[in-house]
Amino acid sequence: MILDDEKLTQLTGKIRNTKRIEELRFLGIDHKVRSDGFPIVFENTLDPAPKQKSNKGEPQWDNM
Repeated sequence: MILDDEKLTQLTGKIRNTKRIEELRFLGIDHKVRSDGFPIVFENTLDPAPKQKSNKGEPQWDNM
């Protein structure tokens, strides 16, 4: 799902697309910009669950 105009306003606190894009960059939120200047944010990029850190190549000290 893509955030609509109302959700983008709630997320960024901004109405103008240029200011929304600035805020999305400031917040570090992944987005794309359409040719008409409207920022596109996919809802799944706003997942609050932290990503698991990869432990590849590190010893598993808990298992020793």
